[in-house]
Amino acid sequence: MPFVPCLNCGRPMELAQDACPACGAPVVQAASGPLSAASAPPPVVAAPPPVVAPPPAASPPPPVVAAPAVPWWRRPNIIIPALFGAGCAVVLLALTLPSLFPSSLTPQQIYARYAGSVAEVRATLPGQTDVFGLSGEPQEVLGTGFVVSKDGYLLTNAHVVSESGQAVDSVTVLFRDGAPVQGTVVGADESTDVAVIKVDPASVPGLTPIPLGDSSNVVVGEQVVAIGSPLGLDLSLSSGVVSATDRDLDSPNGTVISGGIQTDAAINPGNSGGPLIDASGRVIGINEQINSQSGGNEGIGFAVPIDTAARVMRSMLAGL
Repeated sequence: MPFVPCLNCGRPMELAQDACPACGAPVVQAASGPLSAASAPPPVVAAPPPVVAPPPAASPPPPVVAAPAVPWWRRPNIIIPALFGAGCAVVLLALTLPSLFPSSLTPQQIYARYAGSVAEVRATLPGQTDVFGLSGEPQEVLGTGFVVSKDGYLLTNAHVVSESGQAVDSVTVLFRDGAPVQGTVVGADESTDVAVIKVDPASVPGLTPIPLGDSSNVVVGEQVVAIGSPLGLDLSLSSGVVSATDRDLDSPNGTVISGGIQTDAAINPGNSGGPLIDASGRVIGINEQINSQSGGNEGIGFAVPIDTAARVMRSMLAGL
């Protein structure tokens, strides 16, 4: 039996069959031979998968271009705080340096600045009583003092205003270009040879204290000046150097004054109680005694350290 293909599914079937045994489509006769029904749907042909174009390759990111570096001096967040800090440092340095490194003054400058703060001190001490109870003649003592307070306080030596532990009540104080004024002895300590005098500041207008230094920092060789009234020659200036430190000095009552300053600046009777001033214009000692074979200056003078004098003065003023 001859076979023909089914027009619907393409399977072979016998020519005598009325329908395709595979898909069931009816077979019709045509002049050219048996055909499947005209109404039979055309064979289903699977559509080829759509051609999908591959996605375009991702373009590389643009290169990162670093911003040009800005110098630190052109950055406000850096330069402004830096300038402010530098300005504060300059101001602080300007305020601190003068106290750390005081400028050196010449003897002429020291005298011009502080001669008006030094005064001649005259005291009349009672005569000593002898073994028979008879009093001797009163003794006039000449010395020097210097202003340490605008309130009218002066420092001097105890042996200028006292004798054998007995201080006079009042002294005469003579400042430069001024009339003599009365001063009161606040206290006298013969163990350190330090005394404090008080004058009425209203009677001496324009009192200028001489700043006190630090005698613990005194070194041998530094320049010093002494201002006083040697032998009654008021407001005389002498200059020299610190010859030695830490000398033991004899006080009026026989005790030892430690830390004494030795100088070759000329010191004579009448200089007692005057200031020994260093090159920065600060008092480092109170001129107190000389070591002499002739009774006059031989280049060996001594001063009570100002640290000791300041301590005694504070104690005296605290007791007022």
